[in-house]
Amino acid sequence: MVICRKIFILAILFFAFLSVKSYSEVVNKVDVQGNERISLETIIIFGDIEIGKNYEKSDISLLIKKLYETSFFSNISVELINNKLTIVVKENPIVNSIIFIGEKAKKYTERISELLFVREKTSFVSGNIKGDVNLIKSFYRSLGYYFVKIDAEIQKLEKNRVNIVYTVDKGEKAKISKIYFLGDKKIRDKKLRDIIISEEARFWKFISKNVYLNQERLILDKRLLINYYRNKGYYEVELTSSNVEYSEGEGFVLTYSINAGTRYKFKKIFVDVSIFSIFLVGFFCGYISFFSAVTFFVSWSTAGFGKGKIRSAAIDFDEKKIKKPRKIMLSLMKFLIILRWFTFSNYVIKIYV
Repeated sequence: MVICRKIFILAILFFAFLSVKSYSEVVNKVDVQGNERISLETIIIFGDIEIGKNYEKSDISLLIKKLYETSFFSNISVELINNKLTIVVKENPIVNSIIFIGEKAKKYTERISELLFVREKTSFVSGNIKGDVNLIKSFYRSLGYYFVKIDAEIQKLEKNRVNIVYTVDKGEKAKISKIYFLGDKKIRDKKLRDIIISEEARFWKFISKNVYLNQERLILDKRLLINYYRNKGYYEVELTSSNVEYSEGEGFVLTYSINAGTRYKFKKIFVDVSIFSIFLVGFFCGYISFFSAVTFFVSWSTAGFGKGKIRSAAIDFDEKKIKKPRKIMLSLMKFLIILRWFTFSNYVIKIYV
C-alpha cells in the first residue's frame, strides 16, 4: 500500500514537470490587440518583455501583473502559442476633467485635486474613486466640516474618456461645546484653556474661528500645552491622548489627558570661566544674591582663587528673585551675554537640578 502511494505521487510530479516544460516556449514575436492609446513599444517596456527569452507559466503571470500595475488596462489576457506572444488588452478610460459641485472656493478645489489618486489626464480606475471620496471627506473634516457628504458620478464621453463629478454637501461646521482636561495636570483648567488656541463656543464668540474643530489647530494645541508645562518645569510631561466626541444636542467635546509628572527647579549652574568675572558680573546684574557674593569673596581671598589656580564656580541663584525655570533660563542667557562681553572668554556650563 505504501509502495503504491509513492508510485502515485511520483507519477503526479512527473506529469506536472512535463506540463510545465510543455508550456515553456521561446518568444520570437509579440502581438498586441485592443490597444488604442498605448503603443506596442510601451507595452513591451512596461511588461519587460524580451524577444528570444524562454517564457514559462510564472513568467506569463509576472508579465500580466506588471501590465496591471501601470493602471492603463482594465482587462489583460496573454497567450503563448508557436513562439508568438499574444496580448489582448482593454484600456482604461482617460479622465477628461474633474468637476466639483457645491464648492465655489478655488483654493479648496485646487488643494483637493492635489490629494486625489485619480487626476485629470490620467487613467480612470474605478476602484480608486472610493479612496478619493474618503480623502475629500478627510480634507473637509480638517477644516471643521465633520458632517460633509460626498457623492461621485462618472460621466462617459466619446473616445473612451470620462468626467468625474463630485457633489459636495459640507453641512454646518462642527463647534466645540466643551473642553476638558483630565489626569494629573497640576494646572487649573481655566489656565490651560487660555494656553490653547481652540475655544468653547459661546454666543459672544460668533466672529472667532477657533470655536470650530480643526485638525491642524488640535496639533498646535498639543504643542502649546507641552511647551507650557516644560516652561513651568514639568519636563517629563505626557499628553497621553486627545479625544473628540460628538454629544447629541450639545456638540463636540474635546478632551485632553495630561500627566504633568515631577516639577524640576534649577539649584546650581556650574560655569567654567574666571570666578571673579562670574561673581562680579552676576552680583552687579542682580542675578546672584548678596549672601552668595559675600561668601564668594571670603572664599576667594582665603583659598588663593585670585591667583588663577581655579577657574570654575557653582552659582547659587537667588530663589526670591528667580523662581520659574523659564525666567532662570532668560536670566542665565542675559548673564552669559554680559559675561562674554566682560571677559572675552569661552565657558562651559553644567546645570544641576
